[in-house]
Amino acid sequence: MSKVSTRAAPQEELLEQNFQLVSNDQLPKVNVVNILATVTYPKEKLDIASFNLKHIFQSVSLGFEVGEEVEKKVGKGRVTLFFKKPFPATVNIFRTCQFTLVSVKSEEELNVIVSKVHNFLVKSVKYRQLKDTGYTVNIRNITATYALDTAGSKLCLDKLSQEAHKIYWRLNNSGVFSNILIDYEPELFPGLQWYRRGFVANEQKVPFEKVVISAFSSGKMTITGSGDINKICFTLKELLDFIEKHRDELIPRE
Repeated sequence: MSKVSTRAAPQEELLEQNFQLVSNDQLPKVNVVNILATVTYPKEKLDIASFNLKHIFQSVSLGFEVGEEVEKKVGKGRVTLFFKKPFPATVNIFRTCQFTLVSVKSEEELNVIVSKVHNFLVKSVKYRQLKDTGYTVNIRNITATYALDTAGSKLCLDKLSQEAHKIYWRLNNSGVFSNILIDYEPELFPGLQWYRRGFVANEQKVPFEKVVISAFSSGKMTITGSGDINKICFTLKELLDFIEKHRDELIPRE
């Protein structure tokens, strides 16, 4: 593969930056509003054929402490738990005892709920075998928000789209793969969507992960698409750096 000319736009270097080399203090701070995670047990160590939803429902029912605010429901192929305290969370437990969890806002909250559900299950004789197998927690997706300080002005999404396309479309059309895509269709959606496709980690490209930022004229932004908070913040940093570089055009003073 031929090397990119050194005279190319500075943004090309940013696109190929190894996100792991950016220190945390350089990344913007976001407000995490939702974490989606899955918890799995090693199937090869379990007698899964003996598991069923009725037993799971009875097991978690026995596990609750008096006064604990949790609603339980048996649905199609799963048992659902709705936690009210110590913080809101929704857990879906499947017949294999694997479960998914949403609505928590930090890894600390995630670990508390996962530990509770695990302890519910192992209190039952039927699922005591889970106690010694251990489990794996995989954060699948994080949704976060960020508020850009526009000093009372509006972020001009039309100009942001135009300026970004000048660079990133040029890169694509010149045969250089651009990790950044921009989608702005105000007739269909009021926000501009900034996509980053793939990351460079440990000198290798990870092409299939995609982070999406929805930016609005108020300066508010929603970021989602990865279970790695550093990738979420790195993508946001790219957009904020781009806006700062063109700030006079994109956030005109009123």
